[in-house]
Amino acid sequence: MAQTQQQPTGGTLYNALTAGSKIVGTITADSDIRIDGTVEGTLECVGKVVIGESGTLCTSKLLIE
Repeated sequence: MAQTQQQPTGGTLYNALTAGSKIVGTITADSDIRIDGTVEGTLECVGKVVIGESGTLCTSKLLIE
């Protein structure tokens, strides 16, 4: 399930797709995103994109600002 995490140290928010989750389509994120699941489609992100050890990103369009 996609979720937003808050780090205990500074209140920095980021989006996360957890292991075992899969999204097919378009993701638009206005902050950092961490992918531990599977994404098939388009990813548009303003911030960092982190693909974890169990993460998979299959895309023909990746836009990172």
